[in-house]
Amino acid sequence: MDTHFQMIDIANKAATQRVAIAEGSIYVGESAFDLIAQRTLPKGDVLILAEMAGIQGAKMTPQLIPLCHPLNLDQVQISTALDQKNSIIKVYCRVSAYAKTGVEMEALAGVNAALLCIYDLTKMVEPALTIKDIRLLVKQGGKHGLWFHSDGIPEEINHLMPTTKIPEYTGIKASIIKTSDRASQGLYSDTDELISGVEKKLTDLGMQVIATKILPNEPEQIQQYLISHIEQHAPHLVFTLGGTGLSTRDTTPDSITQICSRQIPGLSELLRLEGSKYTEHAWLSRSIVGMRNNSLIITLPGKPKAAIEGITILQLVLSHAIKSIIGKAHHAEH
Repeated sequence: MDTHFQMIDIANKAATQRVAIAEGSIYVGESAFDLIAQRTLPKGDVLILAEMAGIQGAKMTPQLIPLCHPLNLDQVQISTALDQKNSIIKVYCRVSAYAKTGVEMEALAGVNAALLCIYDLTKMVEPALTIKDIRLLVKQGGKHGLWFHSDGIPEEINHLMPTTKIPEYTGIKASIIKTSDRASQGLYSDTDELISGVEKKLTDLGMQVIATKILPNEPEQIQQYLISHIEQHAPHLVFTLGGTGLSTRDTTPDSITQICSRQIPGLSELLRLEGSKYTEHAWLSRSIVGMRNNSLIITLPGKPKAAIEGITILQLVLSHAIKSIIGKAHHAEH
């Protein structure tokens, strides 16, 4: 049966930390502005009540907007700023949740509710009120990471900005190796997309990609190339793509295990645990993370989406891992 509307199925999406910040403003005129600033409106202190209304509005978003998913919000913050020169009250709403979908609508609903509360308490002294410029400023979480409005972020909301920052990767050298019999024969149509997508992800993080290579699933070829490449170019990170499954030709983890001086099982476990939030097939992955010399070798799946997800999972910890390997972590902490 055809339907005109439907909620998006988010069952297989990964839950991540979500943050959204929205803003809006209301023009109240000079006389009403003075009363608001002095907190002497006849109905009471509108700025305090607007904060409560904004929090309530964010929490009630699924009841107001039909296709929004009900979310357990971790926090709602409402801030106001007074623009005396233009007789404007600005409202900012920050919403955070650990969820499978974003909280942009909750932030926008919070701003709207706060502004309407200001309107309601002010209209008896100034009917010519104008609500305007409601927009999303910041969102964080999901596959797109951190987004800012192109017009910039007002300084007065610095205290509301997301605190989770991606570590610095400037100066980090990375190499990308695709291991696949069919890709090495030019039979896979998505090989270029895979390599270019991973390369873009790494360069967006600030890394320098120094080499890309396509190899068949031949253990000796994989080992010889890695040994030579690491010896000559000393990349901080080597990402292999593919060969981590259960077929007889999925030999990449086995090949790399033999040339690593040690393995980092915690990172391998992290890939599977967090990857399982995207797909239950992550538990079938034999991905490993190991070291050769001062290079960290990370085996990722060979599909573009899964490979990018793997890098996203590890991006918060790889910087410290690299510093630990080259002996800078201890000094940085002291």
